Amino acid sequence: MNRDRLTLLKCVVLALTLPACCGLVGCNGSDTAEPLETIKVTGNVTLDGQPLPECDIVLEGDGQTAGGPITAGKFAFESTIGKRKVMISKFKEYGEADGTGMRPAKQIISEKYNTTSTLEATVTKDGPNNFDFKLTK
Repeated sequence: MNRDRLTLLKCVVLALTLPACCGLVGCNGSDTAEPLETIKVTGNVTLDGQPLPECDIVLEGDGQTAGGPITAGKFAFESTIGKRKVMISKFKEYGEADGTGMRPAKQIISEKYNTTSTLEATVTKDGPNNFDFKLTK
């Protein structure tokens, strides 16, 4: 994964995670937070029947966010248990870099699979937690 794409993924995950983390401080009723159990999730993503190359996937729900890259239509990462909203995105850079070296980018996957996504996945303790998402243009 190139450095710019990795930086962009980190920014997206941080933007989605930070509000949830701020709201969770002290929510479990004790002075020390218990670590949440994570489970491996895997799957395939296709667009019009073809594996989706070089994109990102985020699972969000119950104040928890997890995600990772989609490479050649496949993904694998750790997520907490529960019903999750699924968001799939790919940004295309354009124009000139600004003073920080970052170029502007626009979303090239339909918003129905990210900002207004109705895709869902339920991550369970007993699995198998293998999800296939068949997107269309």
